Amino acid sequence: MDVLKAEFLNVAVTHLDMIMYHPEDALRVINRCRELNRKILGIDAFIVDGEKIQPSLEHSIDFSIKKSDKGFWSEAEEFIRQYMNEGFVFEIVYK
Repeated sequence: MDVLKAEFLNVAVTHLDMIMYHPEDALRVINRCRELNRKILGIDAFIVDGEKIQPSLEHSIDFSIKKSDKGFWSEAEEFIRQYMNEGFVFEIVYK
């Protein structure tokens, strides 16, 4: 398991092989990515309803298609803050 996933597993929302975070924890993961120079590739929002999970494609963002060496940390934080109170959990894809 990668060091970031291990570090935040205790606050993660897991479903099958997915690891998602509540907004406050997602911001902490993004900050840690910044500290470790891990680039954010994308963020997907989900609604968890008991045992069910539903993706919200209109509340997802893909940075991997942008031709840039920057990490997109600020943009990722802004995205999470935009949906802080919408009841989503977030999967953060980084490298």
